[in-house]
Amino acid sequence: MTIEQIDSNRILIALCDDDMKSFSLEFESMTLSNPHVKEMIQRLLKFASNETGISVKNKKMLIEAIPYINGCLFLITLSQKTHKRKIYKIKNPRPTIIEFIEIEDMLRCISIVYKSKIQYIHSDLYKYGSRYFLIIKPVRGISRRLEAFLYEYGEKISGGNLTVSKLREYGKIIAKDTAIEKIGKALVKSNHL
Repeated sequence: MTIEQIDSNRILIALCDDDMKSFSLEFESMTLSNPHVKEMIQRLLKFASNETGISVKNKKMLIEAIPYINGCLFLITLSQKTHKRKIYKIKNPRPTIIEFIEIEDMLRCISIVYKSKIQYIHSDLYKYGSRYFLIIKPVRGISRRLEAFLYEYGEKISGGNLTVSKLREYGKIIAKDTAIEKIGKALVKSNHL
């Protein structure tokens, strides 16, 4: 058996036919699912660690077994074990849907929200039947202040994304993405004339 350190992360172990017999290894049956092979590779790694001084403890390994005429070569590549990264999923808040029966209530509400400079991310306005539906998709839920303005003039509708899909499919879009900003700006301009 010959053990050679290629670099700081790779070790080459050469086993001749006699070494293969002494370890009871056959190239054809060499898989890591075989307990005997696993045990023999552990022994070989221990020998390699003692010979080269490279620690194999707490390291991820790629072990390649390569047949050759007089036995088998094991090329062992080591890398630091990385802890599995935690993945956090940020749940998007449900859209807030406000139904307005009267167009005047909808326009008054949008005007007040626009003038108050309340931050929002996304707002759409749809007409479905004779009613108007304002959809707000904020970054982090809507504030109590915004809720107060909205619920003073309209009625909150439940249903979340299902209702939004229904409105998109069957309703008529009046303003997309920045409905409050577009309509609010137009209302402020018209009041200055």
